[in-house]
Amino acid sequence: MADHSTAHRLTNKGRRAANQILKFQFLVTAISTILFMMLSFKAAYSAFIGGIICVMPNVVFVIYAYRFGGARAAKKIASSFYRGEALKIMLTALMFAVTFIYIPISIGPLMTTFVLGLMVFWIAPFIKES
Repeated sequence: MADHSTAHRLTNKGRRAANQILKFQFLVTAISTILFMMLSFKAAYSAFIGGIICVMPNVVFVIYAYRFGGARAAKKIASSFYRGEALKIMLTALMFAVTFIYIPISIGPLMTTFVLGLMVFWIAPFIKES
């Protein structure tokens, strides 16, 4: 049976890994925004919004997912992951809806940056923790 400090270390390790992914997603958003600035201001802010639509729901998920740690909190951990994921999906849909309805964007840069942010999850296993 793992002691409290082991559970705490495992939770912190997961939280650190999730935070690394968030940092990398912010970096991808910043770089994409700068590159799209070469096309136009509208393309740049569209790229930025696409990145934010990707990153912010993940921030909410990380907050929920890593609230608890340890075997005794297994039900709370599972519940937090499910709630975090549900909120992430709802927030993503809401942010897309609000953007498409109220903000004049360029769809290409927005979706490009959103997808690049999602791709961070694919390459995350190959990124060394700093």
